[in-house]
Amino acid sequence: MMQHIVINTDHNNPYHLPKAIVEYWLKLSGIKHLGVDENGNYYLVDEDKPFDPDVDIPRYDSILVKAVQQYPELVGGLKVISIPDDVEWYIASIYEGSEAILEKYFYRVWY
Repeated sequence: MMQHIVINTDHNNPYHLPKAIVEYWLKLSGIKHLGVDENGNYYLVDEDKPFDPDVDIPRYDSILVKAVQQYPELVGGLKVISIPDDVEWYIASIYEGSEAILEKYFYRVWY
């Protein structure tokens, strides 16, 4: 089995989820929101703090992975990387915003 993770491959821009992808994610996840502020933070029903999709949606979330795969024209430099299930990993910035997945204890890299 494989795990799927979303990374940024755009050298000029940091990781950011487009509004259309966030809306798709909110719809499929069933999370209701009240609106969006000028910083792109969503306010969810029954939550005290803003919801920042770039931080609060895990990169391995199955709905996010599906959205990035299904709508490549909307995601810019975002890309889904597949790695073995047994790998402990982290995301590292490798060049001016672009990212790679690095294995935690060994030296394999995916990008």
